[in-house]
Amino acid sequence: MENILFKDKPKAILISINNLILDFKTIQLSCLNDILIKYGKAKISSDNNIKLTKENFKKYLGEELLEKAYEEYNKFLIDNITKLSLIDGIEKLLALIQENKINLLLLSDNVDSFTEKFLENFKLRKYFNNIINNSEVDNIKNYLDEIDFEPYNENIINIGNNLEDLKYSFRYSFTPILLVELNNENDILLKNVQSLSKINNHQIIICKNINEIIELFTKAKQHWKETETQKITYIGANGKIGKHAINMICSNIPEKECVELVLLGSGSQNSLTRLQGLKKDIKGSLIIQNKYPKVKFIITNDWNKIKNSNIIICCAGRWPTEKEIEEFKDKDPSNRLIQSFVNAKMIIELSQKINKYCPKTLVLIVTNQVDMMCHIARNNAKDLNFIGLSGSVDSTRFKQKIKDIMGIESEALMIGFHNSTMIPIIKSLKSKDGKNIFPLISKEIVLEDKDNQKEFEEVEKQKLKEILDVTRTMGIVIATEQKAGLDPLKNYGAAILPALAITRLINAYCFDVSYIESYNAFISDPKIAEHYGIDCNSALSIPLKITKGKIEQLMEISLLDSEKAAMKEAQNLLKKDLELILGEEFL
Repeated sequence: MENILFKDKPKAILISINNLILDFKTIQLSCLNDILIKYGKAKISSDNNIKLTKENFKKYLGEELLEKAYEEYNKFLIDNITKLSLIDGIEKLLALIQENKINLLLLSDNVDSFTEKFLENFKLRKYFNNIINNSEVDNIKNYLDEIDFEPYNENIINIGNNLEDLKYSFRYSFTPILLVELNNENDILLKNVQSLSKINNHQIIICKNINEIIELFTKAKQHWKETETQKITYIGANGKIGKHAINMICSNIPEKECVELVLLGSGSQNSLTRLQGLKKDIKGSLIIQNKYPKVKFIITNDWNKIKNSNIIICCAGRWPTEKEIEEFKDKDPSNRLIQSFVNAKMIIELSQKINKYCPKTLVLIVTNQVDMMCHIARNNAKDLNFIGLSGSVDSTRFKQKIKDIMGIESEALMIGFHNSTMIPIIKSLKSKDGKNIFPLISKEIVLEDKDNQKEFEEVEKQKLKEILDVTRTMGIVIATEQKAGLDPLKNYGAAILPALAITRLINAYCFDVSYIESYNAFISDPKIAEHYGIDCNSALSIPLKITKGKIEQLMEISLLDSEKAAMKEAQNLLKKDLELILGEEFL
């Protein structure tokens, strides 16, 4: 047997009862011949690969006798089920498949009553995710599509033992494992295997017995462990950011990684149809990038499908109606918070559902206004780990403006509340060679002359203010410019930068492309809260280190007293905004 490691862990394995799980050879031929003799037909000789399907009974007895004879055959099997035995090693193989969390589908050519009796008698029901009886077998591809499989290459395996099974596998692009002994070079099955394996490099795996299949799967197990599929759920993919983000996520999957990408619709059929269109569009681009097999899409309105997600991206948002805008003016005449007001109820519902179906998961909030939505989500799903995208976008824009105004490529970390008060950590503002961009303000350089020190510090402060002012207004500027001539009630803000920031986080958290960036995070450690000058058990953007499956809050960079005071003020401003949209009793 050739030692083959499947490139990806199979999504499903199909196996039939007859002579693959249950040894029928001892009784099926004698039973068939008894029936043939009874109806005046010629007996048949021994055939190790005989498969007594209803269709084959038609060949032996014709249409007229088919139903009666097939009923007698199945009654005989049910009456004599205790005389049948399991194929050697099969239960060990079924347990191995279950241990590796691979969907196992039982194909039954027998009547339903026999299948039920077989599962009950041999206590095997626990191993199978689904049972496909003979009336459904011809619709196997539709069946798999309905339960979110996308059959291609090694994604689904069909274990068989004859040419019909091989034909079946080729029809649906399954990978066939044939359980046969091919010792004779003239064997017709061997010749077919040799010829068919040359067509489009089809993989056909031959095993002499179940133990060889077990050996094959055991060797593949370590490979599957090393290339464990990451499950990413995206809520709000039909939005402007979502369309860019899904494309970037798929395009940036590292070479040896695979992704199951759940795109959760809003509940309507129209939302699913739009997501299907997005999927088809992105799949075309993945062919060009040679990343097509790396992504399995699940398009659904079913919340059950988000279970076991490694990370969930919440990017859903609502548009305010004219009526809502008018009603909210009493609370906020500027309408600055109207987007947060209409999104608040939605985030309450979404966070509660995520907590129900996927507890303990990391959830990235992108929905506006991020800091307030994070607070609301945490209050309604305390088991979940929520972080907000706010600080990441601000930090990137600050670096952009340092480059535009000063001509320096830099590092930068912005902290605080994602509005006009977002604060840069001065000591984080370093050029690529590690030099502080504002060494006088940060006190890394002290001049001999105190008057000159003060004057040059003032120059640095003016330069910093210039960069900070344009950074803080970039979001508003982008939104205003992009809505020129369009519906003023809708938000046309930035999409490409947030989409790339989402992708970067996923690459770090799912694929270990680690980095440090600012995100809205809940701070429960008193030492960390003190470091940033805010109350414990509160949340603002602070630097986080993102590695695979882990998020660490950092306090390596010291803050100036003025920065701590600004953080405290940011905390107070966030609380006031939350009171406006929720009321004091919700805080």
